[in-house]
Amino acid sequence: MDKKQAQTLIKKTFESPFDKGRFNGFIKNLLNQFDETKAFSRPMRGQFIREAFRDSITEFDRLGRFTDIDGKKIDILTVCLQKEKSIENARTQQRNFISNKYPFHRKLLKKSNQKEITSLVEKIHTAAQSNDYLSNAEKQSKVKEYERQIDRWCMSYMGLPKKK
Repeated sequence: MDKKQAQTLIKKTFESPFDKGRFNGFIKNLLNQFDETKAFSRPMRGQFIREAFRDSITEFDRLGRFTDIDGKKIDILTVCLQKEKSIENARTQQRNFISNKYPFHRKLLKKSNQKEITSLVEKIHTAAQSNDYLSNAEKQSKVKEYERQIDRWCMSYMGLPKKK
């Protein structure tokens, strides 16, 4: 794929309404070791969604699995929300759902790290579930800070350079 084709693919994928097929095509072009045989045969709904998330998540799907050069595996998921929400709230809902459905591999993490990540996710979940979250700038700011803490921790854990 040349540079122009890549730019067009990125633009169509992220500036258009979500389309699972287009997103899957983007992922296949982005990730060299993408294994589609690990995809779910159909999206997971109902009983496959934890009760705590059934009010906000309609379904989730695994499109496949990426394996990096160190053998670490990452599932590529789509998560569909019940209602249209703000981008920040949608991101929080999806992150909370994924962290509960696909928790970090506890065997790889020290107990102190498990507690730290779990605590941050619980704080995000509690704040985002409050009735005044969308109108409370202070709560939104705290959630963004918690998300940045998780991002920084993940970047450090995976040995990636810090964001500037």
